[in-house]
Amino acid sequence: MRKIFFICMVYLTLNSLSLNAQNGWLQVSSGVSYDINCVIILDSQYSICAGIGNAILISSNGGNNWTQNNSGFGFMRDIDFINQNTGFILDDYHAIKTTDKGNSWTYMDAGPYLKTNIDFINESTGFISGTDGGDLSPVAFVKKTTNGGLNWAHYQLSALGAAQNVKFFDSINGISIVCNRIHHTSNGGVNWYTPGSSAIGCLNSVYTLNKNSHFGCSNSGNIYKTENGGLNWSRQNSGTTKHIRNLFFADSSYGFAIGDSGLILRTTNAGMNWIQQYSNSIKNYIDIYFINKDTGIIVGQDGIILRTITGGLTFINQNSAVIPDKFSISQNYPNPFNPKTIISYTIPSNVKGQMSDVKLNIYNALGKEIAVLVNGKQNAGSYEVIFDGSNLPSGIYFYKLETEDFSETRRMILLK
Repeated sequence: MRKIFFICMVYLTLNSLSLNAQNGWLQVSSGVSYDINCVIILDSQYSICAGIGNAILISSNGGNNWTQNNSGFGFMRDIDFINQNTGFILDDYHAIKTTDKGNSWTYMDAGPYLKTNIDFINESTGFISGTDGGDLSPVAFVKKTTNGGLNWAHYQLSALGAAQNVKFFDSINGISIVCNRIHHTSNGGVNWYTPGSSAIGCLNSVYTLNKNSHFGCSNSGNIYKTENGGLNWSRQNSGTTKHIRNLFFADSSYGFAIGDSGLILRTTNAGMNWIQQYSNSIKNYIDIYFINKDTGIIVGQDGIILRTITGGLTFINQNSAVIPDKFSISQNYPNPFNPKTIISYTIPSNVKGQMSDVKLNIYNALGKEIAVLVNGKQNAGSYEVIFDGSNLPSGIYFYKLETEDFSETRRMILLK
């Protein structure tokens, strides 16, 4: 498979321009050295994450700084919040609950056996997935509470292994995955069924868009998609062979996949193509969360935390003394290129004093979109973006700049 790899990097020039860089993924200090396994963003400023070591980490300034709350229980695996104040963190054998945005936590007895994931649909009703932990034939289960975690009913899935990624759409309809099979329930978890079997290997994680549409990931760079509740899966073009651990979608089109050795992938077309992003780390990433397509946090091995407010993209705004008087896009330089090239464009002042909606996309010779370099609002100024086609074949490609009042396409040649 092709790996489409681009890095929108800062292009520094020795001139009198004032540079205003917007960075992609920034590593921030967590203050801990153990693995962080789960993260959630409650709003643009407030986030919570947890992992090994009994410590819960809280940020109240957009993920820039983190304080430690020693209220955890061992190996914390998953986190879920019902609203801004009330949420749960799950470890191997316990659940803890907060009603004050993580400042204090209360132990909740969720019964025995190994637990993997937690999902609440309201303040009363929630679900936990896991396995009974038997050495020879562990049986998957889902637990259910209807009183905010005080009591839990235990339901077996009649499947060997660990149930994970439990997700309910309402009080009676939900799913849980065991290895490569999605189990469905329509009576609140009492009974479970599978729509069919799949030839794909065991999945590490599944991200659910709706009752029928799911993305799954596994080892060796495999990403799969189903549109019929798991009856059939189609393999996506991830462009990597690295171990993929988790997925997150900001909406039905914009998604991210993370994994080992600093792997971050981004899709802007519902998984048709995945583009590798630069993270400046070789740590293993474990969990990821976004509140929109731009603002997200990644956590993982040895306490690493990364944050972005640009969807992982990095570009540079060159604010000179002279504001451009028209839209323009220049011929890429160098051209032909191998494997990197610079694309420059200008945005004039908006007559209404507003920022312009800007898109900069890359297409192959057949007109298929293979990368979205820019998609958002930008101020007037001159911009430069570096496109890296390291794992693309030689050939002719096109880049297109689109705004409300302007559209232009230019050709470039990748020659290896």
